[in-house]
Amino acid sequence: MLPMSTLLASLDVADRRYWLSNCEGFHVRSGSRHLGIVEFVRHGTDPSLPDTIHACAGIMRMREFAVAVEDVEGLDPRRQTIWVRAQEKPVAGRIAAWLSRAGTLARTA
Repeated sequence: MLPMSTLLASLDVADRRYWLSNCEGFHVRSGSRHLGIVEFVRHGTDPSLPDTIHACAGIMRMREFAVAVEDVEGLDPRRQTIWVRAQEKPVAGRIAAWLSRAGTLARTA
């Protein structure tokens, strides 16, 4: 695999804008970790560059998450893959989210 700096340098600005606008179906990765698959892109004020890329994850693609275009570190159209900056939640936040989900499931059961 090519280094991120090579992938970014090999695409000029017009190509990067085109592929970010047309990356539906691309794999989303953070380092070596597979995060999901791009479902759609959402454009804001600039129609030539999306604001966010929305991807789905999980076995049945039930979880959706959004990635700001500024967080895209690399893009490889041939492999249909984009790499994003790692966005780790603090451990306390992950535990709180898990406890919240567990409590909701316990009350509905």
